[in-house]
Order: sequence, then C-alpha cells, then structure tokens
Amino acid sequence: MFFWKGIQSIWIRKNSENQALNGLRALAIISVLLFHTVPSLGMIGWENSFITRFFHTLDSGVALFFVLSGYLISEGLKKEWNLHKKINLKHFFIKRSMRIFPAYYFYLIITFLIVTAMIQKGGTDFSLSQTQQNSNSPLLASYQNFKYDLVYLSDYIASYNIHTWSLSIEEKFYIFFPFIAGFLVFTLSGNNRTILLLSLYFLPLVFRIIFFVFNGPSTEALHQFHLRFDDLLAGIIVMELTYNEESRKRLENIKFYLLGLAFLLYTINYNLLVSGNLFYKTIFSYNLYNLSFGLFLLAAILGKGYFQNFLSITIFRPIARLSYTIYLWNLLLAPIAFQTLAKPFKQNGFVTPLQFGVATFQFFIITFVFSLVLYLLIEYPFLRWKAKLESKQLFMKG
Repeated sequence: MFFWKGIQSIWIRKNSENQALNGLRALAIISVLLFHTVPSLGMIGWENSFITRFFHTLDSGVALFFVLSGYLISEGLKKEWNLHKKINLKHFFIKRSMRIFPAYYFYLIITFLIVTAMIQKGGTDFSLSQTQQNSNSPLLASYQNFKYDLVYLSDYIASYNIHTWSLSIEEKFYIFFPFIAGFLVFTLSGNNRTILLLSLYFLPLVFRIIFFVFNGPSTEALHQFHLRFDDLLAGIIVMELTYNEESRKRLENIKFYLLGLAFLLYTINYNLLVSGNLFYKTIFSYNLYNLSFGLFLLAAILGKGYFQNFLSITIFRPIARLSYTIYLWNLLLAPIAFQTLAKPFKQNGFVTPLQFGVATFQFFIITFVFSLVLYLLIEYPFLRWKAKLESKQLFMKG
C-alpha cells in the first residue's frame, strides 16, 4: 500500500502546482540525459552532425533547473514574508534538508563504496605517499576530493562525481538567499529591490570577465557558484515581475511576444556557441541561456495557451517528480544502457542510428525505473514526513 501510494504520488496532479512548470522541469532533465549521450554519438559517425552539435549544448538543462529553483524558492519565501513579515528559517532549512539530503547522501555513500572497490581492485597501494598516489592515479586524486562533495563544495573542488557541482551551487543558494531575502531584499521598496536584484544579476558577468582576463577562454562550462548564480537571479526576477498583479497583467498581454523572444534568444545563443567563439562562450552565453529560460518561464506561468498546454501534458509530471533522482544517478546508468553498442561497433566499426536510438531509449527507461525504485525507498518517506510537517505548520498558524 505504501509503495502504491508512492507510485501514485508521481502521477497525481496537485492543485497547488503550476503544471507547466512540471513540463519545464521535465524538459530540463531530458536535456541533461540527451547531453550525456554525446560520447556515444561518435559510434554512428555523427561527430560533426547537427544533432551532435545540438545535443552538446543541452547541458544548458542545468541552467533551466537553476532558473526554476530561483523562481520557486523565492516565490515561497515571498508568500511567507507577505503573510508574516518574516521568514521562518528553521522550518525552511528543515524542509529543504528533508527534500535534498536523503537522496544526495545515499548517492554519495553508494558511489563512494563503488569507487573504493574499483581502486582496491586496481591494486592501488594506499601506503604510497600522496604525491605518488596523485601521479599514479587520476581516479585516486579525485577520490581524495570526495570530502568536498559532503559539504557541497564540489563546484570548486571536483571529485569523481563530476555532476554534483550544480547541486553545490543550489545548496549555497538555499543557505544564503533566505537570509538575504529576509534581511535585505524583501525589506526594500519596489524600485530599490529591482535595482538590487539587477545589480546582483550582473555580478557573475563581471566575475566571468575577470576570469577571462586572467585565465583566457574556457572550452569547458564554468561551474563555480560566483560565476553562475545569475541563473538563479533570473528566476528571482521572474518572480518579482509576476508577483505584482498589475505588472503580471501587462505581461500577460504580451506573453506571445515573450515566447517568441525566448526562442529567438535561444537560437542566437545556440548559433554563437556552435560557431566556436570562446570569448562569447566564456562570458556571455550564460546570460542568453538564463534570459531565454526566464522568458520561457514567464510564458509558462502567464495565462493559458498552446505553450502551457504542451508543458502540462501528463507524461511530463512523473519525469519532473523524479528529476532529482534521475539527475543524481543517470551518469552511473548510462554505461549500462550503451554497452549494447559495443558488440556491433567492434564488429562493424560503427553502429546504425536505429541501434543508437534503441540504446538511448534503454538509457531513458533504465534511468526512469531505477530512479522510481530509489524514489520509493529513499525520497518518498521523507517527502511524506515533510508534508506532515507542512500540514502541522498550517494547522498551528490557523
């Protein structure tokens, strides 16, 4: 009965939810999954194809997650502030911890055990000095950085968990923003608040320019908090624009233009990125991503229309609800799905698009099913506890 309710929980529509946001969250995690198929695309001989170039830009799904987090967290805090003129930091941190920590630390424990076993099986001599270990084994060097994953510092010091940087950025946002919101942002008048948020939004751009001056262009995505928190600010600014009823109505009148502008900015950004301009990529590409995603978010929450109807289709709901677990585990599951391509590639020197498509479908299904099982075992019990805590809060306030 417990597990059946858990399965139902990822499908049941919640009245408090904006269904279109589930669609955006689902598209964000689907983008990340497609991005992680890129290493296997070379087997088809599509290294220089449009699909490979497009898939290679889909790490931007993480930026969409950031924009959504900025919007949703700031909206919840703003509602609480308007009701009580304060933010209950204790309840906020308890609820965030119950939502995030169980799945995250379970993942860290399991991957730590797996990597430890790999290192021991490889015959690494743990009696070697640290210098010798680092020079002999890149895996061992990243293994020693595991401690930074535990305290959400992997955006600055990476371990073998190469994707947890985004979770570190989000956790810093969860820690700092409630204080900044309660003691500064929400206490300011409308104009002063807008000036502050815009100033904060452009700060990472300044940091990226400084990064470029001292380090030159970067072929890799920038992962540090101080270089990326404008994604989160974009979501907060969307909240500010739509929270006021008067400005919301004005925006509803132009929502189709906003949607068109979002597609235009995304297309421009894509073309500039694939052109190989590293100056643009290092400094400005992040702004065009979060601006286009902010506009998509605006179009999703303003009124009704074809765009909202598409984002609200039922199939997006369970993908969105499982997106956190999917993000945690998908890199570990990708080799399992794509190992089926090894045999035909060894025999023929290539794989067919159909074989690649089947492997990609397997990747999606394996990841979804595995994430559902872990959701039921790890996340769902804590989410039920969190829901009880929230109900108790409402009862006490009532």
